[in-house]
Amino acid sequence: MDSRTDAKLAGSRVKRALWVGLGTLCLGLGLVGLLLPVMPTTVFVLLAAYCYARSSPRLYDRLLRHPRFGPTIRRWQAQRAMPRWAKRVALTALLGGTAVGMLTVPSSWARAALALAAALLIAVLLRIPSYAPASSRRGKSV
Repeated sequence: MDSRTDAKLAGSRVKRALWVGLGTLCLGLGLVGLLLPVMPTTVFVLLAAYCYARSSPRLYDRLLRHPRFGPTIRRWQAQRAMPRWAKRVALTALLGGTAVGMLTVPSSWARAALALAAALLIAVLLRIPSYAPASSRRGKSV
């Protein structure tokens, strides 16, 4: 199916509309992440690509051709890995945001939910393989 990796379009119009809506929501959250350091951009852009691949070839291809997001999506599809620096930034932002939340949220239930969510996200991030970007490998034999 052209550039969509193993993606199948959702069967009904309603399902496709829901996938488009979810993809657009994820893309919007990713754009917010460009402005807020505690919001992950890449994760939401990858989720948007996943949703668009199941609903709208036009939106999916447009996202793949985007100069900022397209290379990230294609690298993820090819390598299923993220740059080491991005993993460090994501973990640092996650830990910093969680620390701020733990200090400012008065409800013990909310703090517990925040800690659980952070622990799950950390576990997911640590499971994702990482690589050194090509620019940092210059002059080194691989």
